[in-house]
Amino acid sequence: ASAAGKHGPAFGAVYGATKAGLIAFTQGLRGELLPVGIAATAICPAPSLTTATWNSDGRIIFATSTDRALYALREGDCEARPVTTLDEAKGEIAHGFPEQLPGSRAQIFTIQRRDGFYLAVQRFDTGEVRTLTAGQQARYLASGHLVFVRGTGLWAAPFDLDRLTLLAEPQLVESDLHL
Repeated sequence: ASAAGKHGPAFGAVYGATKAGLIAFTQGLRGELLPVGIAATAICPAPSLTTATWNSDGRIIFATSTDRALYALREGDCEARPVTTLDEAKGEIAHGFPEQLPGSRAQIFTIQRRDGFYLAVQRFDTGEVRTLTAGQQARYLASGHLVFVRGTGLWAAPFDLDRLTLLAEPQLVESDLHL
């Protein structure tokens, strides 16, 4: 299905209507199949070029192209709930590229501002968001490092999972990437 089935896009009425039908079909099918132990779920991705993450608590966190915040969707549900809110006072344009950190208590993601891209960490229990450094598309490695893109380079920095902070200044690992 698609998030367009829940919120019809402008100039996409037919597309949104067909996706709404698919969602309704899946919900009806779920009711028919649950008595025999089969669960049906409509996955409703947002129309976005950014990635999503499927958390160990059963939530899919993704970006939307409509209001550019991050949203969470629970398994078996097609009603997404906001996880982040853009801070327009800081010039934020979009949030994207979420990734759950080990331990399921926080995520890293990219903030796009008028002046560039920044890595941020968000605690799930409080919703607190803190900017870590300039960069985008971060991934956490088992070595305890965040790796990310900054400009045309690949950068890395040691990351403390308990304090959710960088332990040192990021270092350039590879330059002149062609993304």
